[in-house]
Amino acid sequence: MEYYDIPGEGDQEMKIAFLSDLHDYCRDFGIDGILNALKEASPDLVLLGGDMLTCQKHAGWTADPDPTLQLIERIAQDYTVIYAEGNHETRLRSRHPEVFESYKRRLEEAGVIYLINDRVLLDKIAIYGITLDEYYYRHLFPGFGKKIPMPQDQILKQLGLPEKGRYNILLLHSPLYLEEAASWGADLVLSGHFHGGTIRLPAAGSPGLMTPQYQFFVKECSGEHVSKNKKTRMIVSRGLGTHSINMRLNDLPEISLVRLKK
Repeated sequence: MEYYDIPGEGDQEMKIAFLSDLHDYCRDFGIDGILNALKEASPDLVLLGGDMLTCQKHAGWTADPDPTLQLIERIAQDYTVIYAEGNHETRLRSRHPEVFESYKRRLEEAGVIYLINDRVLLDKIAIYGITLDEYYYRHLFPGFGKKIPMPQDQILKQLGLPEKGRYNILLLHSPLYLEEAASWGADLVLSGHFHGGTIRLPAAGSPGLMTPQYQFFVKECSGEHVSKNKKTRMIVSRGLGTHSINMRLNDLPEISLVRLKK
């Protein structure tokens, strides 16, 4: 469990557990390990940041979503769960719609709130889930953090204006678009996608060496970041699993616990 403290104006604390990039595969934690970690943390809310399953780009749908569904269903028995898409859910929806609809229906039957360019209002906060077009996940090898340019009003077109008078949390799978999220008005961005950099040096605070997209030394591959205008924080999870090449070197899986003052 990685802990992140977000200051606020109030004296009440909300604990948010953030899980991302399970990819049907969590060798280090396992289902029981994840459930036990959540029980110990006792969050008020569980947010899922996408890529909880795997849909290979060039292969047919071969994965079994049942283990992932079983985990999320068990989490939803005890917590409010809000789920936003990563590139793998988006790919599954576009290429295997019948599998996606079955997956989404089972999630919703378990009480999971599945966001596709939508929001949920909870007390003093608003939680948004944006679905990026697959175009924004294109690889720019060797990359070094390069990204496909996003129009300045893209997030506004997809989500509308952020809620006034609330703390606006944006589930945005790719962390490369922090500045665009800040311009839109997000207070906190929760991202994943880069799996912590896959290979990390053993020294504390070292950057990830290589993302799953074969980009090198991307500073946004994990940890906490602040936008240039200092108004938006971003937390990037190292994620829970892997896919294709099941490797993590000095790169522990992560469940993030955000302690938010409100």
